[in-house]
Amino acid sequence: MKKSIVGKKYIPNDSSYLKNITNPKIDCRLAGTVMGYDPKECEIVSEPYQDSIESCTGHLIHMFVNVSYDGSVFKVLFNERNIEANLEERIKRNKEIARTYGY
Repeated sequence: MKKSIVGKKYIPNDSSYLKNITNPKIDCRLAGTVMGYDPKECEIVSEPYQDSIESCTGHLIHMFVNVSYDGSVFKVLFNERNIEANLEERIKRNKEIARTYGY
């Protein structure tokens, strides 16, 4: 039996296909960007699950997880390395990328 990840810290590294389930009209770049938005520390509120998405290359299946941040629940792409990730390191990496590419 696999151990549950619900309740663990999660720092998304990709805002692609992010969806605010609580309030779809409000966007939030949880993964941050290299253009000034810092990544956000979230709490996992679901186990990973498969879902389909439409992209410019067609119909794709990806793994997602629901996370809670600032009172809202978001569907984000799942990557196991983002569980219990270090927020300070993630922010530092984004800033280094921004400097490298002049953002």
